[in-house]
Amino acid sequence: MLNQLLSPVIAPNATVDPGGGLEIAAHPAAVLESSSQSKTDPLAISVFLLTTAFTLFANLRLRSLVSDDAYIHARIAENLTATGHPFFNPGEAVMATSSPVWTLFLAAQRLLFGEFNVVPFWNAVFTGCAALAAYFLARAAGSSPRMTRSTQGDALLPALLAIVALLDSSYMQMETPLAMALLLWSAVAFTRDSRWTLPLLMIAVFTRPELALLFLAVALGGIAASRFKRPGLYAAAAVGAILLLWLFSQFGTVIPNSVRAKKIGYTISAWQSFMGLFPAWSSGLPSEGTPVAMLGVSVALVLLMQVLTLVKSPRPWNQTQVAAAALSVWGYSLALLYVWNKTLIFSWYQPMVTAPILVGMATGLRFERTVIRKLAPACGLALMLYVFLPPLLPTVRAAALQQPELSPFYSQAARVHEYLAVGGAVARVCPQARLMTSEIGALGYSFKGYVLDGFGIASPDALKYHPMHVPVERSHGSLGAIPIRFVAEKRPDLIVSFDVFAQSLLRSRQVSAQYTDLRFPPLLPEDAARPGVHRWISIVNLHVLVRNDGGCSASEIAREISKRF
Repeated sequence: MLNQLLSPVIAPNATVDPGGGLEIAAHPAAVLESSSQSKTDPLAISVFLLTTAFTLFANLRLRSLVSDDAYIHARIAENLTATGHPFFNPGEAVMATSSPVWTLFLAAQRLLFGEFNVVPFWNAVFTGCAALAAYFLARAAGSSPRMTRSTQGDALLPALLAIVALLDSSYMQMETPLAMALLLWSAVAFTRDSRWTLPLLMIAVFTRPELALLFLAVALGGIAASRFKRPGLYAAAAVGAILLLWLFSQFGTVIPNSVRAKKIGYTISAWQSFMGLFPAWSSGLPSEGTPVAMLGVSVALVLLMQVLTLVKSPRPWNQTQVAAAALSVWGYSLALLYVWNKTLIFSWYQPMVTAPILVGMATGLRFERTVIRKLAPACGLALMLYVFLPPLLPTVRAAALQQPELSPFYSQAARVHEYLAVGGAVARVCPQARLMTSEIGALGYSFKGYVLDGFGIASPDALKYHPMHVPVERSHGSLGAIPIRFVAEKRPDLIVSFDVFAQSLLRSRQVSAQYTDLRFPPLLPEDAARPGVHRWISIVNLHVLVRNDGGCSASEIAREISKRF
């Protein structure tokens, strides 16, 4: 049945006979010529160089906005180069990383460049590669006789949209730009009947695990329709087998513990998950009532329009149309999956949804001949830009003026800055301490010692105490707090946490009797001095709880940390 569905759809390089509308396949030589031309296209070179240069400019100007999770990857990569094992805590085989390919990449970077951080450069290159792939997809769409005559510059729109989707995750130094570059180049390979389609997509799976579902759909559909060449199938199988065997040899599993921890620990509604897809609304615009209801209705209407356009589109489609439609459908499907699972959507998750939809719709727009058919993708693009441009513009301004505090993400970054400072201070005074926290990235990277993860990503023992009740143990289901019972079980020497992640802990008389509570301001002086910088949500203090009968001196720790304030 699947073969019957795909057969009329996937007609490689189909064109229209100008004499009578009969759809026929293009001559192979024409395909090779088109591929050759795209490789030497001067505009393509300009797209890559300009998008890479712009992203690098933003990455360097905004390098103080690195996310806390980026430091989780960095610590694991550091341990991999030092011990040969990708563990968060040396000797503990817990799969804290959700991106094995990114871990290996960071480890290789560390071996080549040492302490020098070249991630901003590489993420700029990956974003440039994603933009170039988007340009090639649109250019291939423009070569179809089915579209109206347009200038070659029209193909620049998908490349620009790729930057819109990926810029935030790029300067935050996350793995998303690499994953999206791999996905989009896999789509380009598909349009050219290249053997690289599945191998690239397989590598993307081990960069962002959500893409495993897309890989299965593409692989099964392509095999059923006899679309893939054997060398590509064998190469993808080899890549997958090597990475799976490596993960199993290291952890005894191939499922990231972070997936389980986040599924258990975060308890939010499907509507809250849905709103996480829209940074323009979650960054200060209305989050309830009529405006949000209108947003939901608008998304549903645009999706319905696109489905009807796809259903009514003339058959058979050529491979570029299939790739564009598949990207859009995948983006919408992943959004639905996130909402269905009530996933807490971080800012670097959003491009997994937005980049495929934006590029897919912009590419599909170039195929449509009539205004009516252009309406669905055009409305979709307009809605997406309405949602995603407002928070992006302050970020671009922040990069241009080299004032990162103008970014809507600066309050989160300020929290990371304080973790780095406090972790380094503790490491100098009491490096042998067993430290507990629920945000393990920057603190774990600067402390270097043994870290107990109260949320459970690096310490699975904590998961039996999750989810924590709202509002008794934490004020909101999106907060990864520290359970009191985990503290009682592990008896850490130090507990470091902002108050919002330790509300029940700080109210406990037992904890108060056993620990000395050192309190520090919620912002470092250099962050507090920046105009317009506010504390993240309802943070009041950073607490460093020092066990009275532990191996660390509260007075020495207080003295060392106070040097930063």
